[in-house]
This record gives sequence, structure tokens and C-alpha cells, in this order.
Amino acid sequence: MDQWRYQHEGEIKGPVSSAELLNLMESGIIHPQALVRAGGQGPWLEAAEAQAQIQQYIQDLGSHTTNTQNTPFKARYQAHAGAPKPWVRYFARGFDGMLWLFLMAFLAAFTITVLIPTEISVITQLPNALLSLFYVGFSILCEAIAFALSGSTPGKALFNIKVRRTDGSAINFLEALFRASRVHFYGTALSIFPLSLIAMAIAFFRLKTNGMTSWDHKGHFTVEHGELNPIRVAIGIGLPIIVIFSILQFAANSGL
Repeated sequence: MDQWRYQHEGEIKGPVSSAELLNLMESGIIHPQALVRAGGQGPWLEAAEAQAQIQQYIQDLGSHTTNTQNTPFKARYQAHAGAPKPWVRYFARGFDGMLWLFLMAFLAAFTITVLIPTEISVITQLPNALLSLFYVGFSILCEAIAFALSGSTPGKALFNIKVRRTDGSAINFLEALFRASRVHFYGTALSIFPLSLIAMAIAFFRLKTNGMTSWDHKGHFTVEHGELNPIRVAIGIGLPIIVIFSILQFAANSGL
């Protein structure tokens, strides 16, 4: 309803916006009995009748905006995102976690063996807590970069999960960094065992009960689930299991 044409001195002029049309009416350029129409194919109306319609439309639009803003975020989130799927999100994050771990191990091995030649066993001599913190920081950075470059992560794309702002637009690097940091702090307790199990259990029940996680509520993000592809699901679940089993088998055979 924001494109109007009007008849003036025997010519059809426009298109003009609703605001411009009202200004032309108020200035007297368009008389109340002049003919106007919405769009390119709408019926011709007298300007006075169109003016009343435009004013009513603006009033209704303002009322709708106010009601939407006053609606609790939880209700708007659930209406937009639908029912939560904790296990789908868990497997998607597990796939990403496996990918980030593999990438971190590759970069560490490359650095130790090529850039700073030394014994690779130096990695196994580091405290587990320090390795966990390295992994958490690296994972947060990788997730934020993935969102900045593609609007998603490999795991979320595989399981057809979309993380967006409430207006449907993609989140940026800083927002992804904020979200990933809160996920690892509140959702996995920085991967510190056994606190990580407790944190994941709390996040699971909160998601099932409230329909959203604390980090999505805090950042005003929505998580949407698309239709699952069986082949993608098989890859997303099976590949991490195969990779983890292979790593454990390699570690056992090499005596690490």
C-alpha cells in the first residue's frame, strides 16, 4: 500500500509513497475529488477516500508494532522457532566439536613438527585442564569465524539448523563470538569433567522446559530446525564416532 499513482491535469503521475501522497493532499496539489489508486492495477478512488484508508493503515500498523514489541521475547521466540530439538542440536554441536578438535590437532602438529621442530610428545605432557582451555578458546573462535563467513557452522548446516536474530537476519562475528562463549561457559562448563555433564543436563532441561537456552534468550537469537535428511544425519552421527574411535586406536597403538 506504499505505492500510489494519481491523476493531475489530465496526466497520471507517480508512483509516490503514502506519505508523499498525504503531503500532496495537504498542500492542495491533489484535490479531495481527484482520482488515485494503489499500485499499478488497483481501482481508482477519490483522494479523500484513499486518505482515510492510508490513515487507518498507518494506525493499524502502529498498533501491530506496539503489540509485537510488548509481547514477551519467549512467546515471540517460540512462535518463530517452533518446538526445540535438544538432541539434534547436541549432535550438530558434537560434529562441530569434532571438527574443531581435528583442526586444532592438525595445527598443533604442524606447528610442532614444521614451524618449531620438537618432540610431538610435548603436547601429551601439558595438563589436561590447559588443553581443555585451549580447545574451548579455539572452538569459540572457529564457530564465530564460520558464522561470519557462511552464516552457519558445518554441523548446523549438516543438521539443517539455522541461528538467526529475531528479525530473521544473520548474526555477525561478534554476536557469534558472544553466543559461542556463553554456550561453552554455561552449556558445557568449559569442558571440565564432571562439571560439563552437570552443565549439559541443566541446559537440556532448561531448553525442554522454556523452549530456549539462556544464551539465545540473552542474545535474542532464534534457532530454527529444518527437515532432516537421513543421509546427512547418518554422516553427522557416524563420522564423529569413526574419527574418535580411530584417534583412540591410533593413541593405543602408538603408546601415547
